[in-house]
Amino acid sequence: MLDIPYYLSSHKEKILEAVVTEANRIFEVFCRCNPDFKGRGRVHIIGHSLGSVIAMDVLSGQPTYIKQHELDKLHFAFDTTNLFCLGSPAGFFLMYSFPWYPLRLTQGWRDVP
Repeated sequence: MLDIPYYLSSHKEKILEAVVTEANRIFEVFCRCNPDFKGRGRVHIIGHSLGSVIAMDVLSGQPTYIKQHELDKLHFAFDTTNLFCLGSPAGFFLMYSFPWYPLRLTQGWRDVP
């Protein structure tokens, strides 16, 4: 459980950069082995637990379409079609990042002792 506090610390930027760098490297290797993919293939990302939060953070700053000459160190070098989040604590991170965000409670909800 120490990965979450570590991610929320001053190391967040380094973690994001490492993930983006490795994902871009793997994408380039895959495209070298499968040359037809770069123009026609689609990329889907599956994130589990903290990985889904990291993917959401990267994609939230990602431009809609990628221009290779405008790549930033925090941008994937590819367009992403879908993000699938499994076992994601994204709700916690959204509450942590936006504490002013109003919660919506369903009618009739109450604490059960």
